[in-house]
Amino acid sequence: MNGFSTCLIEGSRNFFDWVDFFTAAFVSPVGGFSISIFVGHIMLKSQVEKVLRPQVGHAFYIWYFDIVSVSLVIVMLNLVGVIG
Repeated sequence: MNGFSTCLIEGSRNFFDWVDFFTAAFVSPVGGFSISIFVGHIMLKSQVEKVLRPQVGHAFYIWYFDIVSVSLVIVMLNLVGVIG
């Protein structure tokens, strides 16, 4: 191993393992949480309904309730480490 490759290893993980860990543990949950907030609270319900209602029918109302309330709570509890 040369000097450069030893700089990329910290503990038992190399640089790419750390990037993978950071992406899976932090970036993905924060991205999902941000999209849920955007769709559930910033976008108008009529816009979301116009796009999704033809595809899912009356299940849209169940899906929208889930996105607005339940999913946000589950993602937040997962982020702080209460579940999962």
